Amino acid sequence: MIGCQGGNITSRVWIKKTKENATPFEFCFKGTLVNLKGTLDYLLDEYNSKYSVGIGDNEDLSISEFRKRVKGKNSHAESFIEAYDAPSDPTTIQITMPAQRNLDDDSI
Repeated sequence: MIGCQGGNITSRVWIKKTKENATPFEFCFKGTLVNLKGTLDYLLDEYNSKYSVGIGDNEDLSISEFRKRVKGKNSHAESFIEAYDAPSDPTTIQITMPAQRNLDDDSI
């Protein structure tokens, strides 16, 4: 299995390695998971700053630490961390689309 370090791989190298790999789906899927994890970490860090939670760069920025620090102090931050940490059940995800968008229109 070919590994990616945090998704830091150039597109040319990525294409070459995908073609060499016997299972390109697995390669792409694992790379996507790494990138999504990085995005979630970034989001948690951004909201740490936005809500002035106070978890420093040298401290453990975790969901439990975030929750512990905002409990009873900041309702917006509490709402954020509850949504951030909510279990993901694909059957309960609701996506609201603007009413004017025509999903049958292939020109979009």
